[in-house]
Amino acid sequence: MIKQLHIYFVTIFTFIFAQDSTGNVSINIPSRIKIELSGEAEIEFIDVEGKGGAQYKDGFLKKIETRSPYTQIDKTVLNFKLLYSNSLTYNFSLRFDDDGAYADKHYLKYVNSNTVVELGKNRPKVALKRDTESYPLIGTAYWKGRQYHLDIEQTVSNAKVGASLALKRPLGYDDAAEDKSFRMLVYDDTEKLDGQTLEYGIRGSYNLKPLKLEGWYYTGKLIDDEDWKKRLHYDFDYYAEKEADTVLSKDANVDHYWMGIRGEFKLLNKILLRGEYINSLDGYLPRNGFYGELSSGFNLPLLPNECFVL
Repeated sequence: MIKQLHIYFVTIFTFIFAQDSTGNVSINIPSRIKIELSGEAEIEFIDVEGKGGAQYKDGFLKKIETRSPYTQIDKTVLNFKLLYSNSLTYNFSLRFDDDGAYADKHYLKYVNSNTVVELGKNRPKVALKRDTESYPLIGTAYWKGRQYHLDIEQTVSNAKVGASLALKRPLGYDDAAEDKSFRMLVYDDTEKLDGQTLEYGIRGSYNLKPLKLEGWYYTGKLIDDEDWKKRLHYDFDYYAEKEADTVLSKDANVDHYWMGIRGEFKLLNKILLRGEYINSLDGYLPRNGFYGELSSGFNLPLLPNECFVL
């Protein structure tokens, strides 16, 4: 069991300009481009159940990173939104932690009536914004990673349809939990790789309150040879039974797809019931998973924040 104490701070910009923490800070510059600033900071104290120290370590099996209590900057996020017009914005997010700083997401967004176009680095559009400390396992595996994409979405009455063209995210590994106790195979963040391939996607959703249904399908080819050789052949012993390790790239199975469905039901406008299922195939490696969620939110007395309960 993990015990965590979270301490939240409003962004420094919110503090300096004495703005309400629920809104953005706006800055107008001579070029008439409007800039909106927002963000958050999170510091954690983590104490994993059990004793720490060398005498309690297992040299052959490492289940977690450390059992001794520690404090860390989980995340500090600073968001910039440049408003060129009412329709065109450029959004980028800087993220800081104990290990360093980097540009997390950055993309150009165009909104015109019922059409939305997005170009840049972001999560797939089917990704959910998490309200809990960690993502669902299938969220970590499939839609947490960032990608460079061109995405178009059209709203028609109560329905939305979309399509995307993206640089395929490489197969990699990520930790599902804060204590590094569950390392899993994921679609990782897009990076500069030799043999890069493309991924094509379509999706659709229908919202008939209080019910919402959503589905998607993404397909492409495995990256040569970052995916099929470095990950599948080197990391999975059984894979040689499906395909010889000496296979040439032109003869290798590089098929790739992942598809999913999601349903949401909002009860009394506060209680959310959500379910999701995803199925995928990478070469000869099939995977699938599902998760369910029952959650609600309520306002804390005398505070402008909302507390989320899962």
